[in-house]
Amino acid sequence: MGQGEPSDLEILVVDDDPDVLEIASASLAAEGYRIYQARNASDALKILDEHRTIALLFTDIVMPGSLDGFDLAERAKARRPGLRVIYTSGYLKEEGVWDGLLLTKPWSAEDLKSAVADTWPTTYPRGNRPRRH
Repeated sequence: MGQGEPSDLEILVVDDDPDVLEIASASLAAEGYRIYQARNASDALKILDEHRTIALLFTDIVMPGSLDGFDLAERAKARRPGLRVIYTSGYLKEEGVWDGLLLTKPWSAEDLKSAVADTWPTTYPRGNRPRRH
């Protein structure tokens, strides 16, 4: 998929840091994905309930409030079996075992695009997937 071409993939981006939220959203929107944003897990769950076509969750793990990214993913998957998840954190480094990919902060736009391609490989035609560094 080329830059800016439309995609059927809808992604919910969740991060309490407004700069990270905007950078991730803009990077993914530039690839043609439809993006929804939330600054916490509670808002993210509401968005998931309102937009049943969201297929990928990109969430920070450490967030303020009663739900962290792991809690969000667990509840989101209970609501939406088959939902795929990419986690991000500046604190964790693959120490845990969870269902989904971990993208450690700081990440680049290319890292994020590669993570999406690894998690949802049908979004890139054969041979056009971004390469991991």
